[in-house]
Amino acid sequence: YPHYTYYTYYTHRWRCQLIGSLALTLPVLLLAMVLPQTPLAPLLASPVPVVRFVSWRVVLIAMCSTPVQFGFGLRFYVAAFAALRHCATNMDTLVALGTSVAYFYSLFAVVGCVVDATRHCSLCVTCEEGVCDDPQQFETSATLITFILLGKFLEASAKGKASEAVEALLTLQPDTALKVDCITDVDDPPREVAVRTLRVGDVVKVVPGPPQLTDLAYFAVLTVLFVLMILTILTILTVLAILTILTILTILTILTVLTVLTILTILTILTILTILT
Repeated sequence: YPHYTYYTYYTHRWRCQLIGSLALTLPVLLLAMVLPQTPLAPLLASPVPVVRFVSWRVVLIAMCSTPVQFGFGLRFYVAAFAALRHCATNMDTLVALGTSVAYFYSLFAVVGCVVDATRHCSLCVTCEEGVCDDPQQFETSATLITFILLGKFLEASAKGKASEAVEALLTLQPDTALKVDCITDVDDPPREVAVRTLRVGDVVKVVPGPPQLTDLAYFAVLTVLFVLMILTILTILTVLAILTILTILTILTILTVLTVLTILTILTILTILTILT
């Protein structure tokens, strides 16, 4: 894109990725949260002929979520591995880790239902007529990646607008100025000289009407600071949302592990008591 500026190119790039990810995430959200509450629920909950114990709804959700995770989310994996090579972590590491936990947990649950539905039914929210209908959280990973892409697009768009605003301010500076050689002689008219020839200490005459030779850096700094403040607020909100979701996932995982350990402990105690009696 030779006619694009730097920020315009990246804004266009993030917009394309956001549209593609959103086109796959919206069906995932519909299949996961909306359609199960409609008359189409029995049809979606019917088992797949080839893959036993898994419903059509879960298969469609997995098919839509996988391109989002490893296609539109590939750049997060690349950036995370690049940071880990330097023994560091960043925002991309957090995104890759959080979405991978949700995706691979869901994949493990679905594969577990295929292998042995009875053994892995504890991972399912509903299990009716031998069909594990909801052993997944694929929509979590797809939604997170889409929201992050939305934040990246807004960030690139804001930077592009700030860059254009600064360039527009700089174009207001005139090419020439009225230089006063002797400020004590009122009869000496100012000379029109090129701005680039002015030096520190030169005296210029300012007349009303045309653009003035002012310090436009002040306005440029204010514009950049305002944009950076907005970007900082958006980044903080995004990080807080991701940390909240990761905290919830971590708590659920810990509760699941504790529940399994408690059940195993109880079964072990009951087995020992049975053997002793």
